[in-house]
Amino acid sequence: MMKKTIHLLLTVLALMAVSCTPKPIQKNTSQMRLFVDGIGEITADTTITVHEVQQSLSGAQQMQIQGELKNVEPTVLTMQITRSATDRMDEFCTEGVCTICDGETVQELVFGVPEGEPDTDWYAHYTLPKEGEQNYTVQYKFINLDRHFTLTVHYEPAVPR
Repeated sequence: MMKKTIHLLLTVLALMAVSCTPKPIQKNTSQMRLFVDGIGEITADTTITVHEVQQSLSGAQQMQIQGELKNVEPTVLTMQITRSATDRMDEFCTEGVCTICDGETVQELVFGVPEGEPDTDWYAHYTLPKEGEQNYTVQYKFINLDRHFTLTVHYEPAVPR
């Protein structure tokens, strides 16, 4: 009887010890920071107008915006992209992945963020149509865990003089 009591007591103590073992804290917050070249850090939802048109290597007329993301928590960076028109062609790139995004008003892109590499460059290109309306607005919502920024970009080509 004494052996059974000691054995039961040791079992209870072992179970208590296991339940008291601290579990790793899962990080659910992000300190992601968004930067736009030529502007600096974006700390709240922001609207920017881009006027400069450049010729791509293929000869297409393009407009672009680019920058850097810092302190992105590992695993996933989500981009929610909302466009003003569906007859346009644009591209979004980060984490070494470029996605051509034509024909969709709303699109969600998911990029893997490697452990130990919290900073990455990003850029977006808009290819101007050869005829018709060229102004175009795109909302880029950068989401990393609980942190997000919406960058609204009005692509409005400068009128040649």
